[in-house]
Amino acid sequence: MENTDTRRSHIGRSLFEASTLFNRLAVKLMQDKGFGDIKKMDIDVISQIPSQGATNIITIAYHLGISKQAVSQKVKSLVDRDYLKKEAPPSHCDTRYADISFTAKGLRLLHCGLTITQDLEAHFAKTLGDQQYADLVLKIDQLNSLLTRLNE
Repeated sequence: MENTDTRRSHIGRSLFEASTLFNRLAVKLMQDKGFGDIKKMDIDVISQIPSQGATNIITIAYHLGISKQAVSQKVKSLVDRDYLKKEAPPSHCDTRYADISFTAKGLRLLHCGLTITQDLEAHFAKTLGDQQYADLVLKIDQLNSLLTRLNE
């Protein structure tokens, strides 16, 4: 039988839960601000697209660790809802290499998401105290660096 106390104290699980709760709240706040059709997976894909310039399905799939087919479906949905635009690749390239970038509506969503994130971070700093929040951010950055090195 699984020991739920050990599982609950596992740092990976705690980080996953914190990330899930943060993302759920951010999506709800975006929906409340007029982007009612946005879901978490939309945000996952959008977070991989540069605010200026473009990327492609293969790059997004690599960074998210999901299939190119799943990314293609999500990108199509975001294109259909006018958040993203997809420009045809050169004729000799696979369609997965098409440039994907933001539309004006997508840039408004991106700006809304950045504002929400800044507001949440200000709330965390106020609630935890500026120094404790700064320490937390530093420790998370250090942990991400360590995990990046271990995964290379």
